[in-house]
Amino acid sequence: MRYLTHTRSVLVIAALAAPGASFAQELSGSVGAGAIYLPKYLGADQNETRFYPALDLSYGDDFYLNTTQGLGWNAWRGRNWTLSPFVGYTLGRDNDDKLSGMDEVDGSFTAGLRYALQYDPNWSFYASAQAPFTGDVDGFELSTGAVWSNRLAERWVASLSPSVTYSSESWTDSMFSVSGSESARSGVRAYDADSGYLRFGINGSLSYFINHELSVTAFAGVTRLTGEAKDSSIVDDIGDATQAYGGGFVSYHF
Repeated sequence: MRYLTHTRSVLVIAALAAPGASFAQELSGSVGAGAIYLPKYLGADQNETRFYPALDLSYGDDFYLNTTQGLGWNAWRGRNWTLSPFVGYTLGRDNDDKLSGMDEVDGSFTAGLRYALQYDPNWSFYASAQAPFTGDVDGFELSTGAVWSNRLAERWVASLSPSVTYSSESWTDSMFSVSGSESARSGVRAYDADSGYLRFGINGSLSYFINHELSVTAFAGVTRLTGEAKDSSIVDDIGDATQAYGGGFVSYHF
């Protein structure tokens, strides 16, 4: 997930959108904050609560800043599709609790390309590719999915989104391999991830609009690790291949 790195972006956007900013009239979307109960790291069997900003901002039809999609530019557009280069972030992994003695994996900024298609008012589809350019994660990741959203009543909006993600061999190695020295220090069985893997997920949300400007959203989701990630000692011995999360946030729309 890519929430932590956007805290600074919230402050920047707030300053730029202040009264007197020349482009504020073209800035639209929502800002908010909330809490998520999620696994401590990818593959963990223990969850923790974290507080994150919730952003969904657009500057005209050209640029967007989104908590899950990062900062993007709609460089190419058709009637119902966009192709966007973007900068995102992928979380790493701390070396505490069950991973004490293992190397820490620093999170990484990523550069990527995203294709989005608005099929009809309720359905949209996307596909993206991204590769890290900082941190300890290497390789590349490919994702595709669909988003269904619908206004159930005047104040209620629901969404559902299935997805599939492929992580390359190097990406999988960065997150799920355990070297001999790490095994000796931590007691976690040594493991060498020698191919990529697929991660399947689905998440849903339900939003209630208190008024035109203020909404409250509850969401939940689950992902399933497969292949080399599922067989890793980080997951198979001390973790869980099924990763569930949930939470809620409050947003101001403008």
